[in-house]
Amino acid sequence: RALHRPGVLTSLDARTLVTCAWALANLVSRGATDAERAELAAAGDEHSKGAPGAVERLDGAVAQAAGSMGARDTSMAAWAFATLQSNARLPASEALLDALAAAAARTADSANAREVANTLW
Repeated sequence: RALHRPGVLTSLDARTLVTCAWALANLVSRGATDAERAELAAAGDEHSKGAPGAVERLDGAVAQAAGSMGARDTSMAAWAFATLQSNARLPASEALLDALAAAAARTADSANAREVANTLW
């Protein structure tokens, strides 16, 4: 619900945005309650009707922040949105994928093995 409030995402830094995405994906991958799944389904319904849902807004905010992300944040964001796509059927936007690819290329020299694995996953 907090992601629906105007201005919430624009006031967060890159690390906090990525943490939000990771937490949402972790919730989905480890088993959300029925009420939480209903909220995620509603976010997907909003997206399918052309209205920006909470996940879509988060996607856009992370894409905008990707230019300032380090290797850890890039890998966490890549894992989070891959998990949302595979477990909740909420696809990442092309803009997000392009932004994360650019961030991964920019931070490749400083990434450790886990960060590379998360990004590739």
